[in-house]
Amino acid sequence: MQVLVTRPHDDAQETAALLRARGYGVRIEPMLAVVPVAAPQLDMRGIQAVLFTSANGVRAMAAASADRETPVYAVGEASAAEARRLGYTHVHAAGGDVDLLAELVAHELEPALGPLLHVAANVVAGDLQGALAQRGFEVRKVQLYESRTAVALSGELVEALESGALDAALFFSPRTAETFVTLAKNAGVDGHLAALTAYALSPAVAERLRAAPWRDVRVAPHPEQEALLAVLDADRPADDEPVAAPAAEANGGDSTMTPEKEAEGEAPVPVAAEAEAERAAEEPTVEEAEEEAPSGGSGRGTMIALLLAAVVGLGAYASVPYWRDKVPMPYRSYLPDLPVSETRALIADLEKNVDANRTELARLRAEVKTMSGMIEDVTDAVPPSGNVVAEIGALKERLAALDSRLGSLSVGGGSGAPQASGAAGDVPHRLDLIAGRVEQLAENAKTLSGKIEQRGIAQRDELEAISRRVAAVEASRAEASSVLKLNDRITEVEAMARAMVSRHDASLANLLAVVQLRAKAQDGEPFDAELRTARALADDKSAFDARAEAFAAVAAEGVPTVAALRQGFQRTATAAAKAANAPAGDGLLDKTLARVSGLVTVRRIDGGSDTDSVGAVLVRAERLMDGGDLSGAIRELGSIQDPAVAAALKPWLARAERRVQLDAALSTLTADALARVAASAMQQPTQKTGG
Repeated sequence: MQVLVTRPHDDAQETAALLRARGYGVRIEPMLAVVPVAAPQLDMRGIQAVLFTSANGVRAMAAASADRETPVYAVGEASAAEARRLGYTHVHAAGGDVDLLAELVAHELEPALGPLLHVAANVVAGDLQGALAQRGFEVRKVQLYESRTAVALSGELVEALESGALDAALFFSPRTAETFVTLAKNAGVDGHLAALTAYALSPAVAERLRAAPWRDVRVAPHPEQEALLAVLDADRPADDEPVAAPAAEANGGDSTMTPEKEAEGEAPVPVAAEAEAERAAEEPTVEEAEEEAPSGGSGRGTMIALLLAAVVGLGAYASVPYWRDKVPMPYRSYLPDLPVSETRALIADLEKNVDANRTELARLRAEVKTMSGMIEDVTDAVPPSGNVVAEIGALKERLAALDSRLGSLSVGGGSGAPQASGAAGDVPHRLDLIAGRVEQLAENAKTLSGKIEQRGIAQRDELEAISRRVAAVEASRAEASSVLKLNDRITEVEAMARAMVSRHDASLANLLAVVQLRAKAQDGEPFDAELRTARALADDKSAFDARAEAFAAVAAEGVPTVAALRQGFQRTATAAAKAANAPAGDGLLDKTLARVSGLVTVRRIDGGSDTDSVGAVLVRAERLMDGGDLSGAIRELGSIQDPAVAAALKPWLARAERRVQLDAALSTLTADALARVAASAMQQPTQKTGG
């Protein structure tokens, strides 16, 4: 029984060893790559505990810091075992999810003893910080690694799916499950998944898998690896024989089995190889099959041998340019990111707009405070007549309400420090934390004493200035007209605040929805939900529907990326070349050549002088794709008139045309959204500076 493992590389080795020990054949195809990221120097002072929500976080923390004494709280036994293996001395394990981890921390730790450090990736499941913040803990989060999804299935896995060489696939997270289903659709092999049973670690993982036509989707009774493997063992046919691991793997020569695993007794269980040799011996070889066919004479046999040698030689020579790009596609996510896309530039512009809004809010709040001071001056200066006092009281209430509204518009962010979690492991550690905080409070008391003395001098000077100002106000004796003028100014500021509350709201929300739609579509993922959101926020829904008509039908399944199309074109071009070179006769020579063409396919790489030949068109189309001109490649391939070749190219051309149509429509939608933002900005009310 052949099993596919989709975990990240390090975790996949452990799972593969367990499967081989049970006699399964294993193929590893990571859907996620765990990549370290540059992090600031970790400051462990005052941290009472470290929280881990994955074994990857444990490994990243162990590489970034030599501290092994700070108590550790892990989300489950797997990450706790990894922490103990790496030398952490005080390790506590929760029941397997973030909520249980938060309950364990709250039960054993106290918020007053210091902050918690949470080591995490760029994508975090659950809200550990929020759960602990509700219980009074300060949580700092630090990102020491990130996980990147694969961009395409490897050619070997595509061939295995097409040939039916796999029986089952294991999935341990919703993200890996969704990535695999998307890449299988992009590669055009999702229909072959009907021959496989998918095994999910949890119901959330199974939900993402049901977008593909699996033979069955099985779920572990509880989210642990052994429970998942137990379900796999229970489904294993009684007559299934154990699979022998290749010799290279058994000796530690393959990347899927390390010598350390063998030393620990986790090498695959050997099986009888003689049975496989016997089956191979019973099958006739190519030479035997040809000898049984009628012979046409030694001269003709010699000519056939020469033709075979020529075809093989030309095939070897022509295949040299295709030895490049040896790195498997699933591992290309380890490489540096591509240049910044238009989506990131749009997001940067939106962030600048938000910063400008914050500056404007700060200015308005400062002006409100100035007006409050002016009202206090007027209150002291105006005689206590009934109408004036009532008017001044109303102005104070309006200013207070206005300041409250402006304050609610301010974006709160905290210190921006990363969140984290941790726990005290023993009493001495807690006493050290308390002693440190007492020393810090003593230093703060000294500093505060000096500040109070300085503040006393400053307040004396401030009181003298206020006295001079009150004298000046009493000399001027403000009139009722000053109060009315101030009332008009407050009304104007209130109108400006209301305009700011609604400024750009609709246009910015529409632009953000289009940006999210574009990001999903460009990554080859389903974008049905993002499309519905963008339409709901569109100003002109009929115009939006006209733009989206070209790709709305494929929103639920997504459109292959340009990278996936380029990978698939190699197989499509080979099939087209075979169709173009297929012999038309029924003689022995024609049959022999047809048989050879099924093994070796020759394609020109220089473009040739014959601009109408199939080989020349294929080469020019490939060059256009290398240059980023997918539309040009489609036009070039569309010029082929041979019905057999056109039939071989048709599925790939359909996917490529959907990608071109989608990119054009998304560019138009983005331009419309940007124009709407610009128009709303031009219609903002101008601020008066007089007064």
